[in-house]
Amino acid sequence: MSGIFNLRSFFLFSQYRKPEMQQTKRKNRLFLFLLFFMIFQVTAAQTEKKKTGHITGAYFTGKTGISFLVTEIFKGFSGSANEFTNQPGPHIGFEISRFLTPQLEAGADVSFSWLKGVNNSPHFSAIGLHACMMDPITEPVEYNNRLYGPKIFTRFYFPNNSKKENPANVYLKTGFGILFYESELFYRYRTNDQIIFGKGYGKFKTTKVSNAVYVLGSGFTRAIAERVNLNASVNLNFVNYDFLDVVHNFDTSGKRRQITGLFSDVSIGISVNLDKSMVTFNQKVKKADPVEYMPFYKK
Repeated sequence: MSGIFNLRSFFLFSQYRKPEMQQTKRKNRLFLFLLFFMIFQVTAAQTEKKKTGHITGAYFTGKTGISFLVTEIFKGFSGSANEFTNQPGPHIGFEISRFLTPQLEAGADVSFSWLKGVNNSPHFSAIGLHACMMDPITEPVEYNNRLYGPKIFTRFYFPNNSKKENPANVYLKTGFGILFYESELFYRYRTNDQIIFGKGYGKFKTTKVSNAVYVLGSGFTRAIAERVNLNASVNLNFVNYDFLDVVHNFDTSGKRRQITGLFSDVSIGISVNLDKSMVTFNQKVKKADPVEYMPFYKK
């Protein structure tokens, strides 16, 4: 404001100058006016910050996708057991999380994964050794393994230097939790609900089992609306138990093998920000183009 009053005083004072100096003063005033106007326009033309990074705060996420058994690895990585043609099954999960820093998110989830597979020519290592498989199995069999339980996790978001207005934010995920089983092995062409073996299901319902599960995954988030992000991920789940395909494994000496089971889930979901006030990180300022009607403007 002081600059405006000084400029006004300059205009009033110039009216009392000699006539031969007034023309020069008018040119100076016009130059000062144009300079002031140009600075004002360039400053005002700077665009506001665009939300290009993820929004911090608390989130609720619902996700769905597929899950499938990858393999069962023998202790010491001496081999693997793949006794079925594994098939994808549904995966559903719900999670709540909060950003602890602009690049670190922590949360908890509850998920359900359905593993499935078939074997038309069974030759299991458990036949003749396991109590429920003492007699040969000659007909095609199938397994269903419904896995569910809670987990806690963290996500680390990699620094995003993209110049795009709305880039994807890539993260690495780690976590652990408890896994509960509802499992059944049965003949594919059965005429009733009879099962060969299982745990936590059918006639084996009282034989319940649970164990620890460890998660390593990756994915990305991307804003699709205000307070709403798209979240896509691929996770690998590790368990120290040989029951993902509902058949125990034995070595040639008849001893139970120590096995690490590995199953995956691929999901996509929607994350909704629960905070009333939001802080957006990784914001970038987009420089404005020069005002088209200014004398120095060139396309």
